Amino acid sequence: MIFEQLNPDECRTYLIVSEDTKDAVIVDPVFDEVENYIGTIEKKGLSLKYVIDTHTHADHISGARALNDRTGAKYIMHKNAPLKCVDLRVDEGDKIDVGGIPIEFIYTPGHTKDSMTLLLPDRILTGDVLFIGGAGR
Repeated sequence: MIFEQLNPDECRTYLIVSEDTKDAVIVDPVFDEVENYIGTIEKKGLSLKYVIDTHTHADHISGARALNDRTGAKYIMHKNAPLKCVDLRVDEGDKIDVGGIPIEFIYTPGHTKDSMTLLLPDRILTGDVLFIGGAGR
């Protein structure tokens, strides 16, 4: 698995890639960086399969829908997300497979009513539930 942080700013965006298939996921994309994400995908020869927002963002505009429109990748959010443009709504214990990489969804409300954590084989992505040196509101 290739795991890369894409944004240098406070809002973290992650790229997860299967080394075997070049299938990819982008987690919590920022709208202002969509062109950079597309460039990265093209440069690395990746196939973007999913775009995931771990929660409804108040601190930035999500780039998930723009990536969905440009690449055809399925847009995933929790079933409680208020957005209408989501392709796949997930709940506690649901899983997807990305080129042999299992990703499980854990419902972690609190920061928002649709917050979720992603469980990967060797790490977790907590959205804004936990921060480096702190916790979400």
